Amino acid sequence: MAMTTASASSPLGYWTADAHDLPCYAFTGDVPMATSTPAGHTVPLDADPVFLLGNYDLTLFAHASGRLSFVSGERGWVRLNEPGGMAAGHAATLTVTGSGPGRTHDLLGPSGICASARRSVRTFGCGTARYTMKPEPGVTVERILSVAPSTAQQRAQAAVVVTIRLTNAGPGPLDIDYAEMIVSNPALVADSATSPIRFDNIARALPGGLGIICDATATSDDPGLLVPIDVPSPYNLYPPSLVLAAAPKAGSSPVAFEQHAIDGGAVALTARSHVRVAPGATRDIVLIIALKSPEVSLAPLERFLDALAPSSSGDWFRRTWVDVLSPLAGVPDAALRAELLWDGHALLAMATYAGYYRQTFIPQGMTGDYVQGFNASPRDHLQHALAAIYLAPELARSTILYTLCQMKPDGAIKFTVSGNGHTAGSTWSPSDQSLFLFYALGEYLQVTHDWSILDATTPYAPALAGPTGTALEKLERAFVHLRDHVSTGSHGLVRMLTGDWNDQIYAGVPEGQYRDTAESQMNSAMVMAIMPAMIEQLDAYAQTQQGERAIVIGHLTSSMRTYADRISQAMMRDVEGRTFARRAWLAPGKALGENNMYLEPQSFLLQAPDFPIARKRRLFRELQRRLMDGEILGPRQREKAVFTSGMIAGTSENGGFWYSLAGQAIAGVATFDRRAALAMLDRLMFRNFGRHHPGYWVGLWTAPDTLNAERAGDIGGLPRPMNDGVFYKMAVYCAHAHAWPVYCYFRIRNAT
Repeated sequence: MAMTTASASSPLGYWTADAHDLPCYAFTGDVPMATSTPAGHTVPLDADPVFLLGNYDLTLFAHASGRLSFVSGERGWVRLNEPGGMAAGHAATLTVTGSGPGRTHDLLGPSGICASARRSVRTFGCGTARYTMKPEPGVTVERILSVAPSTAQQRAQAAVVVTIRLTNAGPGPLDIDYAEMIVSNPALVADSATSPIRFDNIARALPGGLGIICDATATSDDPGLLVPIDVPSPYNLYPPSLVLAAAPKAGSSPVAFEQHAIDGGAVALTARSHVRVAPGATRDIVLIIALKSPEVSLAPLERFLDALAPSSSGDWFRRTWVDVLSPLAGVPDAALRAELLWDGHALLAMATYAGYYRQTFIPQGMTGDYVQGFNASPRDHLQHALAAIYLAPELARSTILYTLCQMKPDGAIKFTVSGNGHTAGSTWSPSDQSLFLFYALGEYLQVTHDWSILDATTPYAPALAGPTGTALEKLERAFVHLRDHVSTGSHGLVRMLTGDWNDQIYAGVPEGQYRDTAESQMNSAMVMAIMPAMIEQLDAYAQTQQGERAIVIGHLTSSMRTYADRISQAMMRDVEGRTFARRAWLAPGKALGENNMYLEPQSFLLQAPDFPIARKRRLFRELQRRLMDGEILGPRQREKAVFTSGMIAGTSENGGFWYSLAGQAIAGVATFDRRAALAMLDRLMFRNFGRHHPGYWVGLWTAPDTLNAERAGDIGGLPRPMNDGVFYKMAVYCAHAHAWPVYCYFRIRNAT
C-alpha cells in the first residue's frame, strides 16, 4: 500500500496494512523511550507510547510495552487497573522448561520483552494489536489483542480477546507455563490522590469455572456522597466490574484462575495455563479481559464467551471492522484512504456510552476526559459529530442528543459535565455553544433527512429537575438564548461573553473589563456560514408538517432568517475595505486583529455561502501568506504572537496549530477550490507530520488538540509546553486530530 513507506524514515515505526487492507502502525522503538528536540532538550512525552482500542463501552490503551490500561467513561471517567502498591496494573510471564531448569521471562512493561525492538515486533491496527516476541531461541510468542466494534444495530461487548500463540521451533518438546495478571483497582481520573471516594474490591468465581470477576464498591468517610446509581454524582461511584475469563469453544488450552489481595485494597486477578508444545507445533491460550456494567447481568458476557469459535489467524472481528469502516473504503487515493480508515477507527474506539443519559458521544479525549476526568465541551463533541454524520450516522445522532441533555431550560448549554449525570459547576459561559449545535444538527439533517431526531425527547439540565423537551423545542430555546441573551454589541456583531471557540481570548487582558462589551467576529462569521443550512433544513421539515406545528416551525425559521441577515450585514460592514476580518472588538474602538490576522473568523468567512468568491480567493491568498508560510501542518492560529499570560510564541492560543481551526479553513477553501483544499488536507495527515518530526510519537498516529507551530522554534511540532510540561503528559488521543480529516474529506468530495 502507498502508505507503507510514508514515514519509514522515522526511528519509531512505519505504516503498513493487514490482510483486509486496513491500516496498521508498526512500532519499532525501544521502551522506555526518551524524547528530545532537535536542539537536544529533553521533552517529557510518555516514555511508553499508547495506541487506542475500544468500542462504545470500552476504552483500552495498548502500550508499546504490551501493558494494557482499561478506562471507562460510562458514569464518569475512571481508570480500572491502576497499579496497586508494588504491583503493576497488568503483567504477563512465560516460563519455558526443556531438558534443563525452567527459564522465566517477563513479557510486558518497560523491563519486558515487548519493550525491546530487538526481541519483539509490535503492530497496532483497527480493533487489534499484535506483539510477536522471541523470549529465547526456538520459542515464539504471539500476543494478539482483538476488540469488537459497536455497530448501528448493537453495542459490542466491552472486552478484549487476548490470544497467546506459542510456537516451538526447537528440536525437542517444551513445557510452557503462562501467567497473566490484571489488577482490579479503580481510581477516579479526576483528583485521584485527593478524592473522597475509595473502592473495596471483592473477587468471585464466574459460574462454570469460566473465570473470575472483581466488583468494586465505593466507600467514603462522608456517607452523603454515596448516592444511588440513578442519582447524579460528580463521582463515578459504580465503575464496571473487571473480568478475567476463558472462552470454552475458542480452541484454548486449559486455564485456571486465582485472586489475591495486594496493597491498598486492590485485587490481582491471575490466569494460569500449562501447555506442552511439541517440536514444530503451535498451541493457543485464549483469555478475555472484560468489563461488566453494574446494571447488566452476566448473561451477555456468557453469550459472548460461548460464541468465540477457534480462529486460525488468532484474532477476531476483522470483517466487522471492515463493515463499520466501509463508508471510507471508497476514498480513491490509497494513502489518504488508509489514514481516514485509521481516523474512523479511532473515533469509533473513542466513542463512549453515557449511562445516565442513555446516549453515546465522542469525547475530546486527552486533557478533559482521560486526564482531568470531565467531559468538555459540547462544541468539541459536536465537531466530532460532524465526522460521524458520514461515518456512523447513528453515532452522530446520539452525540447531538447527548449535547441536548446539557441544555438548561433557558437554552444555554453547559460547558462541562463530570461524573454520573452531574452538570459541573463551571462558570465558563462561551457564546458559541448553540452555534455548534446548529452546525452539527443542520448538516446531520442535510445528509440523513432523519427528521425523527427533531421529535426525540431529552431532559433539561439538571436532569433531576424533571422537565424534558424535544430537539425542536430545544433548538428554538438555543436560538432564543443566542439572539436575546448572548445578543449583539455596539457593532451589531455576536457578543463574546467569557469566550468563543478560544477559551483564552482574554489572556493578557482583564476579562471582567470587556465581558459586557466584547464582540466576536468568529461567531458572527459562523452565523453567516452555518445558519443558512439550518434554516434550509427546518424549511424542508416544515413542508412535511401540518397545522400548528408547521406554523411554529415557520415562525422559528423566519426569526432565524431575520437574525442571520442582520448579523451578516453587520459582519460585511465590519470587513468592508479589508482583505481579512478582525478577530474581536473588546470595546468600541478597541479591536483585536486589526493588522494581525487570526485564523478563527477567516475560516468561517471562507465557508459563508454569501461571501463573494472573489473575496474568498483574496482572503485565502492573505491567509496563505500570513498564516501558512513556513508551517508544516497548516495555518497557525494567529499571524504574530502576543504576550498572553506566559504562553510561548507559536504555542496554544498564542499562534499554535489547532486541528479544529485548520479543519474549518479546509472546509472553507473547499467551497471555491477543491484542489487547494485537498492539498491542505494532505498537510493535515500524520504521514506529513512524520516526514518533518519523525522522533515525536505524538503526531505520528494520533495527536493532542494543538501542536506548536514551527514559529515556536525548537519545540515546533510538540504539544503545548505550559504549566510545567503538564500538556506534554496529556498528549494522548484527541478526537479532533481524527474527526477533522474525515469531515474535511467529505466536505471536499461533496463540494460543487
